[in-house]
Amino acid sequence: MGPPFGKGLLERLRVFIFKRTPPKAPSDNFIRWCTEFFREAPAKVFSFNDFFNDLPQVKQDDDWAKLATDEVTRLLTLGGTFNVNIDKDLPEGSYTIDGVEASFTNFIETLKITAVIPSDFHFNNVSISHLIIYTKDANSYINTHNANIGKMEIRNSTQQHQLSVSIGNSNVGMIGLSENSISYFSVIRSAVMDFECPPTYGVNPFSGSVIFMKTYFPKNSTTLPSHRAQSFRNLRHHLMQLQNMHMANLIHSVELILERNVEDSPFNKFLSYLYQFVSDFGSSTSRPLMLLVLLWVLSIWVIVEGNGAVLVFPEDNLAYRGWRELLVDDFWGNIYRSITLSSQQTFNPLGLLKTRNLVLASSGWYSVWGILQGILSTTFIALFILAVRRRFKLQ
Repeated sequence: MGPPFGKGLLERLRVFIFKRTPPKAPSDNFIRWCTEFFREAPAKVFSFNDFFNDLPQVKQDDDWAKLATDEVTRLLTLGGTFNVNIDKDLPEGSYTIDGVEASFTNFIETLKITAVIPSDFHFNNVSISHLIIYTKDANSYINTHNANIGKMEIRNSTQQHQLSVSIGNSNVGMIGLSENSISYFSVIRSAVMDFECPPTYGVNPFSGSVIFMKTYFPKNSTTLPSHRAQSFRNLRHHLMQLQNMHMANLIHSVELILERNVEDSPFNKFLSYLYQFVSDFGSSTSRPLMLLVLLWVLSIWVIVEGNGAVLVFPEDNLAYRGWRELLVDDFWGNIYRSITLSSQQTFNPLGLLKTRNLVLASSGWYSVWGILQGILSTTFIALFILAVRRRFKLQ
């Protein structure tokens, strides 16, 4: 029998790796499938309403909707493409269309949901060129897993907006949202290439939580022809209306990356790349702190190697009592003096804190290094404060 903490340790390790694994970009095949698909002839249509009417009377009282989803799954295994209309209200229950694998040759061209789905509907391992969902007066939940969706449209056909959508481990070319169309919305470990939502003066498409976790967004404006910063700018506006500042900052980063691609000034482009690297456009709290610590350690190493820190009062033994005795130690003195000098340059670069300097740079070169370290340290601290303010800002 293993140790009792084994499972908990493995789970914590899994969560640690998950949080630090970058989102995966969609494949080139997916990009081509989104942009180059062309239907040569009208595809056949599978209608849930027609399927129900064609069933014998004795089977219409059974779980006919389960039979219908099983039939769609069977059609996906036969090859080719077809359309699906979920045009009859479904009984209570959980339904799944499982395509075995998300293929770019065997897929659903258009899947349209116009009926009431009173519970949840799952699309697993399936490719859908165009998914259209009309919200209804029901607590519907749409979930995708390992799916490829060229375009997902969520349209509001009633005044109710209780639809919840969860996209997991999937690729979506575009998500189109109409006004008051969705409540809960999450995208986890998936790629979303573009958004289409109401303009900033329009009604918010969301009414509840919006979560993007490990989500890949486009890094350039040429991956898909429809990429533009304005669509993400509209999305950010609606997220800010919900006071969802964390997700709004994330979308703002994508917006700035797309704007950079049409920037004419090389210097402005350089500043944009630098700002992104140092603090993810002011939204990362950890990155400036990490760079600050790395700079502090690097400075200690540079000063130690060149014996670049000397005592301010080498003849005054009374000035180096208590912990200060470490600075005059015959063996460790160089290291402690280097740590002290690097700390002075990091946390008090401008001398605003009226503290007594105990060590100085031994030469002009180390003085210049100290000035550079002070400027960079001040910048990192300022970016950290800015990121904290943006992360926890209420309005």
